[in-house]
Amino acid sequence: GSGLVGSEMCKETASGLVAFILLSFITCGIYAYYWYYKLGNRLAANATRYNLNFQENGTTVLMWCIFGAFLCGIGQFIAMHILIKNSNMICAAYNRSKGL
Repeated sequence: GSGLVGSEMCKETASGLVAFILLSFITCGIYAYYWYYKLGNRLAANATRYNLNFQENGTTVLMWCIFGAFLCGIGQFIAMHILIKNSNMICAAYNRSKGL
C-alpha cells in the first residue's frame, strides 16, 4: 500500500486524475495511451502476487488502442475491456487474500 489514508488518498487520486485529464488534453490524447500502457503492464506485473496470470499486458492494450482505431474505433472498447477485466480479477484476488 501507499500508506495514505482518508483524505490524503483522495487528494492523491484527485491530483492524479487532474494530471491525466490535463496531460491527455495537452497531448491530444497521446498521454492517455501511455497511461493505459502503463496500467496494463502494472496489472500484468502484479498478477503473480495473487496467483493470477494475465496474457494481456500494456503492449496488448496499446496495440488495441492504436490499431483498433482502424476498426471503426472498436479497439478502444476491447482495450478498456481488457483493463477492466484484469482490474476486477486483481481486486477480487486481493479481497480473497484479505478474507473479504
